[in-house]
Amino acid sequence: MDNFWIAVFTSLTFVAWASSSQVVLESKPACDSSGQCTWNWVLKWKSGPGIAGWTKKSNPTRYTVCDVVLPLPNPPHPSNWEISDQITVNGANRIDITVEYLIRSCSNFPNNGGPYCVNFFYLYVSQSDHFIKDKALYPNPLQNTTVYENVTRIGRLTNVRTFETINILNKGKYLILAFHNDGACNTLFSVKVTYYVCPAGTLDNSLVSLARTVAPANDSQFIRVEGSCERDSVHVAGSLYVHCQSNGEWNTSGLKGKCICKEDMQNVGGKCQVLPSAPRNINFTFINQSSVEISWLPPAITGDQTQVFYDVDCRKPCNDYENNKCVNDACGSDVTYIPYKEGLKVTHVKITSLSSFVTYTLKIYATNRVSEVAKRRHGVEGNFMAIIVRTSGSNVPMIAMAEYEEDVDDTLDDFQLDRDQITLVRLLGAGNFGQVSKAIYGTSRSEVAVKTLKENASQKDLQDMLSELDVMKSLQPHPHVVKLIGCCIERDPLFIVLEYLPYGDLLGYLRMSRGIEDTYNTGEKNQTQDSVKRICYH
Repeated sequence: MDNFWIAVFTSLTFVAWASSSQVVLESKPACDSSGQCTWNWVLKWKSGPGIAGWTKKSNPTRYTVCDVVLPLPNPPHPSNWEISDQITVNGANRIDITVEYLIRSCSNFPNNGGPYCVNFFYLYVSQSDHFIKDKALYPNPLQNTTVYENVTRIGRLTNVRTFETINILNKGKYLILAFHNDGACNTLFSVKVTYYVCPAGTLDNSLVSLARTVAPANDSQFIRVEGSCERDSVHVAGSLYVHCQSNGEWNTSGLKGKCICKEDMQNVGGKCQVLPSAPRNINFTFINQSSVEISWLPPAITGDQTQVFYDVDCRKPCNDYENNKCVNDACGSDVTYIPYKEGLKVTHVKITSLSSFVTYTLKIYATNRVSEVAKRRHGVEGNFMAIIVRTSGSNVPMIAMAEYEEDVDDTLDDFQLDRDQITLVRLLGAGNFGQVSKAIYGTSRSEVAVKTLKENASQKDLQDMLSELDVMKSLQPHPHVVKLIGCCIERDPLFIVLEYLPYGDLLGYLRMSRGIEDTYNTGEKNQTQDSVKRICYH
C-alpha cells in the first residue's frame, strides 16, 4: 500500500522539533537516593587576621564566605578561591555554567561591611587538553592567576537566592572552575555544568531519523545534518537536511523530503508498524428482504498488536441522483447491527432493518491498536474485505467479494454510470444468464451494448453476472478483449455497459459456425470472412 497519504507531511508546517537535550557534565552537590550529598572542592585563600575563607556547611550542603566587618584597625583584603574538580567536556561547543547563590548586601552590615565589602564575586575558568590526576597539582590562582581566565562578575541581585547561567566557548578537553571572592558575603548553593545536543530521534510525521548532534555555540554557526529514513520506511522525493540549533532543537523549516512506511505498514508515532491484513473468506449465512447475516475468518496477519477487532461499514446507493459525485451513502441510524457495529470480538454480524430490493456494500475492517491510532491521526481506515449483497422478496442475493487496501468506493467511482443517460434501442441477442441490447449512451450518443439479466434469472445467474463484472473491472485494456464501459447496479434493472461490436463477437461467430443455435451477443451486420478479422475476442 502506497502510504504517501498516510505519512502526511506536516513537518513542513512547524519550525522546530520541540524536544532538546542537555548533557550534564558536573552537578554539585551530588546527592544519592538517601539524600546524602557530597561536594568536596579545593579551597584556597590568602591568610590573614580574621580571614576564614570559604567554609563548607551542611543541611543543605553549601559553601559560604563572609569576611566582612573585621574588628581590626587595618583589616586584610580578602582573596578566597573555591576550585572545582577537573571536568571532561566531551567535545561540547558551548558550555553553560548555572550557579545558584545568595549575596548579602553590604548595606546589611555596620559601616556597610567595612572597606572591602562588595556585592559580587567572580567566575574564572582554566581550560586545557591535559588531565591532572592529583588535585594538589591543580593550578593555584594565588600564585599564578594567568592560568585562569576571568569570565564574568556574578551578582545581579542581593538578599535573594538567585540562579545565573554563564556561557563560555569550549577551548579544550578539560575545564576547571574557580570562584573568587574578594569581599562579598555570599553563599554558593549549587553549580551545574551542561551543554546542549540535538537529540537522536525521529520526526514523527516525516519518518526522518536524526543522529545525536552536539549543538553549535550560537545560531550563526548552525549545524546542517542529513537525516535518514526510519526502519521499514523508504525515502521519497526531496532532501532530508535539517539544522541543529544552539538550544538543542532541530529546525526542520528546510526539510524538503520525507519517508513513507513500506507496504502494509503504518506510521504510528514515528515507527512503522504492521497493520492487520483484511478479514478472509467473507460470506453470507442468511439473507432475506430486510436483513443479512455475514461471517468471516480472522486476518492472516494480525500486525504488531495481536488483539484484532472488527468494524462494520454499511453503504447503500445514493437517493440524490442529481448529485453525480455521490456513489454510496451510509446506511443510516435505522439499521441495527447485532451484536454491534464497531469493536467486534467475534467474526460474524447480523444487520437488520434493511430495505428490500436494494444493493448494499458491506465492508469488514480488521483493526488493532495500531490501526486505531492511524485512523485517529491520519484518517486511515486500514484493510478490509467487502461483500455486495442485494436484498429482495426472495432469498436471491447478489454477491461479489474482494480484499481491498483502498476504499472500494474509489473503484465504483470509475465504473458507475448514470442510467438516465442510457437509452435501449433494440435487443441484439441472449444467452446464458442475460440478454444484450444495443443502446445509446451520453450526450455524445455513443453506441454501446448493454447486458441485463433475464426476467426469470436464478440465483446462479445473479452470481454469474456479478462475477463477470468483477473480472472485467480488473482487466487491463487490450485490443482482443471487449471493453467494459461501466455499470448500473444501484437499482433494478442491472446494467453492464460494454463496447458495441457491430459484427458480434468471435465466440458468437464460432458457435454459429458450429451449428449452435443461439444469438448470444449477436452483431447487427453480417459476418464475412473479412469481418471476422475485425471481431474482438470476448
